[in-house]
Amino acid sequence: MTEAISILVVDDEHLVRKGIRHLLSNQDEYRVVADASNGKEALEKAKEYQPNIIILDVKMPVMNGLEALKQLNQFSPGSKTIILSGHNDFTFAQQALKFGANDYLLKPTNLRGLLAALEKAKGLILQDKDTENHLSHGMSAIVGQFYLALLRNDLHTEEIAEKLGSLQIDEQSASILLVSFDDRYRLRSDQSSQEYRSLCVNLKQEVETLNNKVNEPIPVLDLDYGECVVVYFSSLKPEAAVFAQMILEEVRTDYPFTVAVGSTRSLALLSESYRDAREKIKMRLLVGGNRVISEAAGASPEQSQYPEEIEKMITKAIRFGDCEQVQSAVEKMFATVAPQLTSPEAWKHLSYHLLELGSAVLTDLEVFSKERMSFIEKGGEILNLSSAEDVRYFLTHNLMEIATLIRAMNTGPSIAIRKAISFIVENYADSITLQNVAHYVCLSPNYLSQLFKQETGKSLLEYVTHCRVDEAKKLLVQSNLTISEIAFKLGYDMPSYFSEVFKKNEGLTPSQYRKGRV
Repeated sequence: MTEAISILVVDDEHLVRKGIRHLLSNQDEYRVVADASNGKEALEKAKEYQPNIIILDVKMPVMNGLEALKQLNQFSPGSKTIILSGHNDFTFAQQALKFGANDYLLKPTNLRGLLAALEKAKGLILQDKDTENHLSHGMSAIVGQFYLALLRNDLHTEEIAEKLGSLQIDEQSASILLVSFDDRYRLRSDQSSQEYRSLCVNLKQEVETLNNKVNEPIPVLDLDYGECVVVYFSSLKPEAAVFAQMILEEVRTDYPFTVAVGSTRSLALLSESYRDAREKIKMRLLVGGNRVISEAAGASPEQSQYPEEIEKMITKAIRFGDCEQVQSAVEKMFATVAPQLTSPEAWKHLSYHLLELGSAVLTDLEVFSKERMSFIEKGGEILNLSSAEDVRYFLTHNLMEIATLIRAMNTGPSIAIRKAISFIVENYADSITLQNVAHYVCLSPNYLSQLFKQETGKSLLEYVTHCRVDEAKKLLVQSNLTISEIAFKLGYDMPSYFSEVFKKNEGLTPSQYRKGRV
């Protein structure tokens, strides 16, 4: 949001209205567009100015804040409301929250408290805007999640039929078009997270602009990591392969990409089309990128004769970080299949296949780090391998490298936990979730959760609470902040919930604790 957030201030006290204007006078991000002295006047001003945020006093003449709040959505839908309350009005303020207020401030307020409340409201406004943008592309979040579940084969037949009915989607066949940046791992390592995310979003949005080329909206799903998926219905014109070529020719990005066309399947079997597209995109390594791949490579005997038992040995050795077993299993694979590999393409296919085994282990363990990207992007070097010995050395070296990475991950978890604890200690006053801590330490949320409990004896969220309660005890004794101010300072949106958490941990309410220590 580039323009300033507009604010309507409603309070029967002139000094309060003037004070809030003064507090925000030097804040370019926020602009007070109007004020009102009672609820009735507030409704009129809200209708006229359509402010982003309304700061509303609870007790006022003519019409109080609670009565105004009940009607505000009719006059200014989408406005976020922050309640102003004195200490004696706290119960009244709680009622206001039930009627849809988004936050509240205790009088007298200061700039820090006011800005904190406004920042929360602004976050809600931006969230609403993102949702509107998403819906404007013709596919709700619920529908998008449904298609993603189909790709993952997460739904039973009965569930699919039920959701097709509730979402009003016609049962028909479709093909998956997988759109993938050719150098996505290198892109991911060279760009900041925000820059790379922008590239991914831009790719999806560019593909969506082609909706006007067909006779109905097409679902486009963001897979992140530089890929998106188009669910292309068989009823659409032109055909899937032709539309894939249109994507390649008309989508404008700074980086080359490839489009793989999956086989046509019913929606219930959409995961098979996705799997087919995923197999075809692998051929990019052999045939090059920046193209449409709609036909599978001709199957050769070499591609189906890799001994499953040896594949399992390689996978197991990588999982356990056993470099000696990795080397032994690769040697065994070569001794078994090398006599059957009669073309350069067959050698390249073997190389790519074994690299995929390593990549699959990393995917299963939900590892996504620079080390992983460094490993996977080496697949491009396969095209430069010139002999069987080159291939053997290349694969042994790189699969041992990934085994070493996994061994380090399995034997040195304390480093990750120390990083997690450091992150929590520095940020416990903000909104901390298992997901954002996991992102910081480059582990999956599930793995971090198990590891944290194992290392500390507490769940991650219990540890966050422990840090907050410890700081609260200090503030209760060493400061004159109110209970509500302490709650907000420590990241709690509701003081009543903070008091409940504090009592559960300390056996006393914050007020009782303060009285007993002062």
